[in-house]
Amino acid sequence: MSNALSTFTFPVTAAQVRTVTDENGDPWFVAKDVADALGYNDLKRAISTHCKRAESAFDMKRAGLALRHPQTKLIPPDDIYRLVLKSRLPSAVEFEEWVVEEVLPSIRAATGKTGSSSMQPQLLPSTAVPVSDEKTMSSVEIAELTGKRHDNVVRDLKELGEQGVIDLLSFEGIYRDSMNREQTCYHLPKRETLILTSGYSAQQRAAIIDRWLALEEQVKQSDTPQLPNFTDPAAAAEAWAKEYRDKMVMIDFAKKQAAQLTEQAPMVDFAEAVVADSEDCYIRDAAKSLDVAPLRLYAILRKYKWINESNEPYQDKINAGYLKRKVGYGKGKASSKKTITTLVTPKGLARIHKGLVRTGWLDASTSPSF
Repeated sequence: MSNALSTFTFPVTAAQVRTVTDENGDPWFVAKDVADALGYNDLKRAISTHCKRAESAFDMKRAGLALRHPQTKLIPPDDIYRLVLKSRLPSAVEFEEWVVEEVLPSIRAATGKTGSSSMQPQLLPSTAVPVSDEKTMSSVEIAELTGKRHDNVVRDLKELGEQGVIDLLSFEGIYRDSMNREQTCYHLPKRETLILTSGYSAQQRAAIIDRWLALEEQVKQSDTPQLPNFTDPAAAAEAWAKEYRDKMVMIDFAKKQAAQLTEQAPMVDFAEAVVADSEDCYIRDAAKSLDVAPLRLYAILRKYKWINESNEPYQDKINAGYLKRKVGYGKGKASSKKTITTLVTPKGLARIHKGLVRTGWLDASTSPSF
């Protein structure tokens, strides 16, 4: 345990932030310093409202602090993330980057402890993030911004999915929670985010809108070209060097795009084959075509609200042209009993294949059989 305080100065506003490490080498920040640097007026209220793991120096037995300030509140890095999300200060994002990129690495170097920052949930490599450059906001971040529990945000999303307003399968991802467990989250573009929060309180909607404005401002600033001073030979040389590097990056990107198109060729072939085969099929036959166990496909379709527990299709999937409802009647004594069977359309089969590949259930290189 390091009893001595370390002080870091945030270069944008010159705000000073004090830190101390525990016996495990984990960093803790003086909550008042962080809240003050992020522009909060009522520091105590900000800490009590947004910080879930704040501890007093006395309770944590930090001797170096307890001697003089036993009631000083200390917070771990993940509480800094919560304060950043709620801050209205334009420099809040820069403050977060400063903590992650400078302060935490410096502390780890001093303590000899390595590891990733706990500033935010860790997204796994298999996370389904949109391929385009469109900005997204995760359901985890939405929960933090609105003060709602993540499972409640997911519940709201699933209700919208059942209504056919949001196609959740397209936005699903995975993250690790504070207990290092894999959990489902969703990465939503702006439209879906605003639809989700349209029924939230004014304060919650304002927090979401402010965050989107900050994200869009980042994009705008990154897209604004900064012209070098060509009267300075060194600046001109650096400009030409940067142009060359950018060109090489674009060439590399083009190669990766070509490789990606090659990798996705089976998906394109599959979609074209499905369109050519215009017949509807039973779910068990769809599973056979996709090379997926029928029971697993049934479970997946139930999970994503394509069919209910009775294996009957939801109306929004029928309206979308993915599924059909086939009505039949029994024979003999059961002739008056109505039966409902779900059929998968060619469009639905192609959509299921795409979703299975994007969420990792199916390998893109797998060639489905018919």
